[in-house]
Amino acid sequence: MNFFQPGSGSPSFGDNLTAVLNSLGKQRAEWRSSSCSSANSSEETQLNTNISNEETTIAAQRTTLTNELNQANFTLTEIPQQIQNINEIYSAITGFNQNQNG
Repeated sequence: MNFFQPGSGSPSFGDNLTAVLNSLGKQRAEWRSSSCSSANSSEETQLNTNISNEETTIAAQRTTLTNELNQANFTLTEIPQQIQNINEIYSAITGFNQNQNG
């Protein structure tokens, strides 16, 4: 039991063992911190690259979608005129529902 307990005046085996273990724990923590910092930096770089790539993809999709919606809007605005044209043709062929003003 005295072997592990602090000595009086000179360090015991227990004191030395404690010092070594504390030192190892500190070195491991410092290594882990450095290692984690490097890994985090690498992950951050990869995430930023992924975000950039996604933003580029989204911008391209936004352009395509905007073009498609503009075309759909144009088509929808033409429908009333097309219906009027069809009604006029129908009236001309059948004589039904002829417009008195036109």
